[in-house]
Amino acid sequence: MPSSAEVSRMGCAQHLLVRPRPLPEAVPVSVQPVGSLGVEYADLPDLVPEIEESQTPVREGDGQQFRVGIELQSLTVSAIQSQAFLNACRRGYSADPFFYPVLQHLSQQHPPAHTPDFALRLQGMSLRAGLLYFEGNHLYVFKSQRRTVMAGVHSPLQCHAAHFGTGKTYRKVVSLYYWPKMWRSVASFIRACDRCQRSKGPTAARLGLLQPLLIPSRPWESTCIDRLSDLPPSGDEGFDAILVVLCRLIKAVVLIPTHSTAGAEETARIYRQHVSCKKGFQRHIVCDRDLRFIARFW
Repeated sequence: MPSSAEVSRMGCAQHLLVRPRPLPEAVPVSVQPVGSLGVEYADLPDLVPEIEESQTPVREGDGQQFRVGIELQSLTVSAIQSQAFLNACRRGYSADPFFYPVLQHLSQQHPPAHTPDFALRLQGMSLRAGLLYFEGNHLYVFKSQRRTVMAGVHSPLQCHAAHFGTGKTYRKVVSLYYWPKMWRSVASFIRACDRCQRSKGPTAARLGLLQPLLIPSRPWESTCIDRLSDLPPSGDEGFDAILVVLCRLIKAVVLIPTHSTAGAEETARIYRQHVSCKKGFQRHIVCDRDLRFIARFW
């Protein structure tokens, strides 16, 4: 017979020997499709959301399964590659002087003569349903639609806080689209994004110290230019701005009427007409960072 001490120990450990009561059966839950992707969610932790009507490839690794390609970019694609966007691409190809000959050649309509430059443009291009593709599934986007694509990827409507950097925006754009010099286009678009410039920290190098300007040796050798805008419209042409040109040596001023909507090309044209053609060409032009003055057109 067991001793009293053994009986006491058995009594203390009795709760370990009692068979646990069975858990109640799980109550079936209703599953509702959520969103445009048709994702079904349930409240039980052991259920995995499934994508209806999806052909997403599945790969295995380390004993787990991963679904490839379901990310924010899939939402962005549906927002950008609408039927209206694709129709605009078809219409815009005819106005593209660079790739319209490629479209004609692939559709066998008046194929142009084969040249080394044309052979380079033709390399990797294919035509499907009136759309040009590069290396398989990279849709060629003509110039006037590129900003729409970059804006949709840089700040998608489904993610209000997203303003991706140059690298991430470029990787998303290049995975779906193609046009020449894509990195340069994306970098220029990101630099011009107002919200990124206001909210993100500076990444450019520190500006150098101010340097004194050299004294000109003759009149109109060096000028300063600036604009006065938002003036009341005047004259038959409705001028509402003035381009101010100042000679740095003799302080003579030339006032040129213009419009607030005038760009770099128009500004350079009226400067040449009223200053350079009358006073001679200048060695130096001092200006601020207005896009009308620092554009490459000058």
